[in-house]
Amino acid sequence: SGLSPGVRRAFLDSGVAHILAVSGSNVAVVAGAVLAVISFFRVSKVVSRMLTACALVVYMLVTGSQPPVVRATIMALSLFLGSSMGRRVHPLQSVGLAALIMFTADARQLFDVGFQLSFGAVIAILLLTPRLLGIVIHREHRTMMWRLVRTAYSLFAVSIAASVGTLPLTGMAFGRLSIVGFIANLVIVPATGLSVVLGIVSAAVAPVHAWVAASYAALNRMVLMLTIEGAERAASLPWATVDTIWFRPIDALPYYTALAC
Repeated sequence: SGLSPGVRRAFLDSGVAHILAVSGSNVAVVAGAVLAVISFFRVSKVVSRMLTACALVVYMLVTGSQPPVVRATIMALSLFLGSSMGRRVHPLQSVGLAALIMFTADARQLFDVGFQLSFGAVIAILLLTPRLLGIVIHREHRTMMWRLVRTAYSLFAVSIAASVGTLPLTGMAFGRLSIVGFIANLVIVPATGLSVVLGIVSAAVAPVHAWVAASYAALNRMVLMLTIEGAERAASLPWATVDTIWFRPIDALPYYTALAC
């Protein structure tokens, strides 16, 4: 609600509107930040996982228990539990467990756009990304350039998979599709993760030292302003979006059938 209509439209047209909502990727950032802090202390893996799990549950409650966050939190907890028991939990199994628990709590979530986009994106990432990565010939290149190219392609593959998996859902929910979203997400999503970490650090340090907290907040403001600038520039391209007002739910059936094949 604090964003102007122009900025909101820029995020939508550039295909990065999903970062305006608390998403599963934020849960991963929080988990990584907590684990990084805990690593400085000599604690067992069990204690480390328990503390991280508690932090994720608190984060889920603080952010209003939105479907993407609940889904990601349940997945993380199932992975922590499986690891503590010495068992490997397949990510698709944790997705199914999250859906089962959420449906049991409230089956009406199936019609929530956030629920649909969250599960559509994560399932597409799990199923399509390995196949996209398999297109690249895996050779042991020791050059730094090849490693950078392979890392960039891995990020691009994740962005492609998520976008392809949620294409019909996005078209129905927003009435338009972003053509530049594949590229814009490669830059803006990592920047958003950095912003989340800076926000957490700033909030945590504020009770101890206001000046240090303000410094982190100022740095975060720079990151956010650059994020907004990037979204606006991407949205300003003449071929940035395609209208999909004509798209109906029944039209998604042949699309997902072809994708499954």
